[in-house]
Amino acid sequence: CLTPMTRQQSARSEGLKAYEAGYRYEAHRKLWFDMASFYNVYDHLSSVAPGKTFFQQEPAPHVVAPLYFGNIVRGETYGTGVAASYKAASSLSLKGSYSLLRLALHGSNVGLLSESREGQSPRHQVYIGSFLDLPKSFEISGHVYIVGSLPSFQTPAYTRLDLNVGWKGLENVELMLAGQNLLGSHLEFGDVSTPANVIKRSLYAKIVWRF
Repeated sequence: CLTPMTRQQSARSEGLKAYEAGYRYEAHRKLWFDMASFYNVYDHLSSVAPGKTFFQQEPAPHVVAPLYFGNIVRGETYGTGVAASYKAASSLSLKGSYSLLRLALHGSNVGLLSESREGQSPRHQVYIGSFLDLPKSFEISGHVYIVGSLPSFQTPAYTRLDLNVGWKGLENVELMLAGQNLLGSHLEFGDVSTPANVIKRSLYAKIVWRF
């Protein structure tokens, strides 16, 4: 059998240098854009490096596979986000956003670790939403989410559609009926072999009473 063995080296605090820049432009009262970019530099990130396996006789013959903890990983994350909002009519509003995230890790003996961490966050994400006010205090909204894949979890990219119908006919009471994942089941994390990770269609109602 393989028995993992670990060794805790002197831990160091992880370091971060963050750079951000953004710009917001309001064309007129009905339309605005917002863009922000970032670049982060990390030092002394926690790491787990495999050591050379060896054989031991006690307490029973077994193979030891050592794992050494340390702070030998460094890396960068960078990306950008863009958002926009448009008041198409007095009763109709449109919103959308897009985000890009890139992660790169470096360090000796961290090849597998780097690939795993780099694949734990979606690289691309898109959101599109519409909001419509209807007569008699009713409102309806639709939301589309497009999320990139997660290679580390073997999770494919997916598209999600939500629809909400609400009523605000009374000052202190709000009713809402919402449908989520209307395009079908999908994974948000984990792998296909784990059914508990599958997000299915759902329908729920909400009543809010403010007093």
